[in-house]
Amino acid sequence: MVSTMWKSSWVAVAVVGVLLPGCVTASEYYELQDELAKSQEELAYLRDTLDRAENMLMDVELDQEDLARLQAELAAAQQQKQELLAEYERFRAEMGFLADSGLEGIIDAKEGMYGYRAEGDVLFSSGSSVLTSAGKKALDVVVDRLKNVDSPIRIDGHTDTDPVVKTKAEYPHGNIQLGARRAIAVREYLIERGVDASRISIASYGEYKPVQSGKDGTAKAKNRRVEIMLRMANTTVTQG
Repeated sequence: MVSTMWKSSWVAVAVVGVLLPGCVTASEYYELQDELAKSQEELAYLRDTLDRAENMLMDVELDQEDLARLQAELAAAQQQKQELLAEYERFRAEMGFLADSGLEGIIDAKEGMYGYRAEGDVLFSSGSSVLTSAGKKALDVVVDRLKNVDSPIRIDGHTDTDPVVKTKAEYPHGNIQLGARRAIAVREYLIERGVDASRISIASYGEYKPVQSGKDGTAKAKNRRVEIMLRMANTTVTQG
């Protein structure tokens, strides 16, 4: 019995000897296994780190491209701003011809537009979209200038907050319709005076785009207006 057990132990040692060449003991074998496992983990970590480093490098390259593009766009925007400021100044310098006409020059820097505004009842009687004689004379002051520019022209109709009462049957949609009809009347008169019809569009804001807050007579007179707007030469028009 003992002999058999001794032989089994000897065979086990012999097998270990075969599996662990170079006279490596069992404990050394397991240590090597642990080191191998740690090495594999470290290798996986290093590979992951390398992948993340490569991705970061790609992101940096993309960021540099984006930065260069943004810098170019900023430079172009700054150049356009300078050109617009110069054009605004030229426009302001020419506004003297509007004196006593009932019109005033206006600038909408946000939209890159400039133009002429008729406040109060310069062009129309209260609740009406029929141009008055005085209104036609006021428009005559700017007709030649409108003919001699290439910019598209947009005519904006605005009203005060008072609801349409006396002419409600004619304007069932209220102030928004009254503003539109007034803009159309101005458009038709400019076309009659020789301005190219294909250049003129209209818009109506009714009471929804006031230039002065309040409901007193002065505020209402300022908000009740028609504006003839042109786009500055150095701005682009986004087509719908």
